[in-house]
Amino acid sequence: MKRTTVLRVKVLSAVKALVFGAAMMTSGAVLAVTPTSTGTPGGTPIVINNAAGDQTEPDIDGDLAVYTANASNLSSIIHYYRFSTGTDSTVPTGAPGELDMIASVTGNQIAFSRLHPDFGSGSSTSAMVFDIATGTVTQVAPEPPVPGRFGCKLGNHVLTFEDVLDFGPGDIFVIDLSTGGPLVNLSASVDDDNSPAISPAGDAVVWAGCAGRNCDILKAINTGGTWSAPLVVSATPATESDPDTDGTTVVYTSDRPSATDQDIYFQPLAGGTETQLEIPGLQRNPSVSGDVIAFEGTAVAGNAGDLFVYITTTGQLLQVTNTPTVNETLNALTVLSNGDVRLVWAADDDLTPGQHNIYAQTFTVDHGQGDGDGHGAHCPHGNPHHRHHGHHGRDCDDHGDGDDDDHDDQGARR
Repeated sequence: MKRTTVLRVKVLSAVKALVFGAAMMTSGAVLAVTPTSTGTPGGTPIVINNAAGDQTEPDIDGDLAVYTANASNLSSIIHYYRFSTGTDSTVPTGAPGELDMIASVTGNQIAFSRLHPDFGSGSSTSAMVFDIATGTVTQVAPEPPVPGRFGCKLGNHVLTFEDVLDFGPGDIFVIDLSTGGPLVNLSASVDDDNSPAISPAGDAVVWAGCAGRNCDILKAINTGGTWSAPLVVSATPATESDPDTDGTTVVYTSDRPSATDQDIYFQPLAGGTETQLEIPGLQRNPSVSGDVIAFEGTAVAGNAGDLFVYITTTGQLLQVTNTPTVNETLNALTVLSNGDVRLVWAADDDLTPGQHNIYAQTFTVDHGQGDGDGHGAHCPHGNPHHRHHGHHGRDCDDHGDGDDDDHDDQGARR
């Protein structure tokens, strides 16, 4: 893992020219599935921002995408793009010299980290929330300067983030913004707890807990206003990383021994059978929304990565991008109210080496259900909602009530 005073660096490599067959096998408590490749999903990529500078760290929820734009080492601004109007706007910046980064979006609220440089006593980073409707930026739970609050994610009105004290191991915190607190330390361990993701309803948080280079996936559940102690989702001698949840499913990466190298795994949030996607090469940075799992992958380590989606209800694997010389990373996923899938990502196709541009693509997938006339076929449970990766937003859920249910190597800060 890599940590800097500015931000948690997400370093991703990831799948090119893969050929899959249909097969399934079980091994112990793990159900190993080889997806059936069904080609490309259709749709056309659109450019969100390919201006000069480095555009990176995208996230998405329905009609809104957010990302960080770095015009230079001394400029870092959060942008948000509205698909329905094609307009790109910026979050109000802080004081001169302050840098905004690593944003996530839920509804009309954007959570992000703001770096306050202090070249005398050292820099600190705060958790911030921007309300698009009111145009206000709020610092969450202000306190004496701390080295870092990273990976800010909103589920409903609950914010989670990683708090790093003295650049040592991090802990995962939550705070209910509707009540103004208190801050709750979910992990409270000596391990390095990082990469939090929260359900759309704000009642479940998953994260990676690392002791050295061994990382496990943990979760905490809120029941009746009280958060549980950390519960194990997956713990092996290998490294488990990149967790995400939509409130029903937990998805993550594991480099445990496998015939197909590093793979994507998922299981019910409530517990149950763990499923492994056996795909040749390296896969990472998964996100989940209903029956759709998106991820990055590469057939050969070190090669440029492409984007894929796997449909759990049909077993189909779709390759969204196929660009042998361009590395697509940091993908985020949303499922729209009509069942269409929308991805946003960063690509290193900029003319300046090491810099990225932001793209998105919207497409239709077969969710494997419906009445034959296309009705009710959009969501795996027959109830269309939308949500995004990191993961945040609304989803296809079981409740039928329209309520909300809810971005790298180990240690990466989303």
